[in-house]
Amino acid sequence: MCERIQAIRIAIFVVIGVIIVTMALAMEWHDRKRGIDMKSSESFFEICRSVSKPFSRLILLGSCGVVVLFVSLFVLTLWGKTQGCMFPTRNGGTW
Repeated sequence: MCERIQAIRIAIFVVIGVIIVTMALAMEWHDRKRGIDMKSSESFFEICRSVSKPFSRLILLGSCGVVVLFVSLFVLTLWGKTQGCMFPTRNGGTW
């Protein structure tokens, strides 16, 4: 059972990474399409003003989805700990 929980945790991390990269690429594509320079501080307000509804829904769905996945990952980890699973960390310890 612990191996299955670990596999699910890894899959959730991968999905979170894919969502974040997709959102970053979509924002970059949107900025280039609109000719917005991301190096200035005023560009943030310009982005907020010029966002279309489908694009804002994509970003909002991605942001909320990442939060939900992080919470589910935390809950899954805590549940696995109550079942006796030990999840190794990079420095050799366990969490």
